[in-house]
Amino acid sequence: ESPFYATGGGQVADTGLLALGGWELPVLEVTRRGSRLCHRVALPAGLSREALIAELGALPLEARVDAGRRQAIARAHTATHLLHAALHAVVGEEATQAGSWVGPDSLRFDFNHYRALRVEELVAVEQQVGEWVLANLPVRHETLPIAAAMARGAMALFGEKYGEEVRVVSVGEVSLELCGGTHLVASGAIGQLLITAEGSVASGVRRLEALTGLAAQRAGSLSRRTLSALAQRLHVAPEQAEESLADLIEERQRLRRDLEALRAAQAAARSEELLAPAGSFGGIAVLRGELKAEQPKELRRLADSLRGKLNGALAVLLAEAGGKSSFLLLVPDGLAAAGLHAGRLAEQVAQRLGGRGGGSATLAQAGLSGPEQFAAVLAALGETLAAQAGGES
Repeated sequence: ESPFYATGGGQVADTGLLALGGWELPVLEVTRRGSRLCHRVALPAGLSREALIAELGALPLEARVDAGRRQAIARAHTATHLLHAALHAVVGEEATQAGSWVGPDSLRFDFNHYRALRVEELVAVEQQVGEWVLANLPVRHETLPIAAAMARGAMALFGEKYGEEVRVVSVGEVSLELCGGTHLVASGAIGQLLITAEGSVASGVRRLEALTGLAAQRAGSLSRRTLSALAQRLHVAPEQAEESLADLIEERQRLRRDLEALRAAQAAARSEELLAPAGSFGGIAVLRGELKAEQPKELRRLADSLRGKLNGALAVLLAEAGGKSSFLLLVPDGLAAAGLHAGRLAEQVAQRLGGRGGGSATLAQAGLSGPEQFAAVLAALGETLAAQAGGES
């Protein structure tokens, strides 16, 4: 016998205290093992496990359940039943329960559905639960033979095993479910249900997360303050904040595209200055140059902007971006068609310097320890091209 509710049916266990003589033992978890309830407690300083076991039969034991926490769990559990009923009303009866978790003023509800719920559906579900909360519907429970419970239309969790007799929990005329958890006396004590998240947990299974009671009120208040502050920063009314923010994001994306186009145009305009002859190696004319960018991903775009200025020559470029140095090889289509592969060439040059590199047939890259290593790159490139030419002859 214990007044503590054990973890089960998706609901967390009660917590509280066990008073034994002059000791108070915080109850951390309660689980069921067969017909027994097991209470996991924290031992206070000065009380050993052996002494506790010795005193259990000799001293009276008083159990004190944390009533406030139990009430918060009951709010969330009764709200879970109403959430299930509201999903049936708004989405359809195919939105059947696939699992749940119920804690103090917090819940997760998994249900079978083939798509994400639309915003208007989430609003409708939340409003429907709100109407039932305001109606202060009575919550009743009774024990019935399972056949009688099912005949009355009680909802059962698919795959769950039930005995010959089951506990049936009803909320007004809107919900009737098989359930062994703790519940309120009436739905009005839920206070408020606030849906905080909707997402997928598996193929064909969606999850709603929600808050109840004071947790819902605090979260709602925080959301309103955040919206009000955002609206003030945007100099619009709160109901216009979403549209105004979307416009700002779109404008930012447009400006970013314009800036990238401007940088590309500037790079193309400077391409005559960027490239300078570096000599001829193995019968291949080589140009050298330098590229600088804020982000590494911009380097390849800038390199491509130089392709029209190669005039059949191979270009080797010192590249600096994000505080890191590298070199790029740019091979024109004509040389690539003749068998010169930028990726393999960059790999061979990098190996001579103790590094690694690679890329496509026309564009490749390899890392450098610093810009001062570029002279060694030019020398290694010349040696590699000369060696290749010697091998072909």
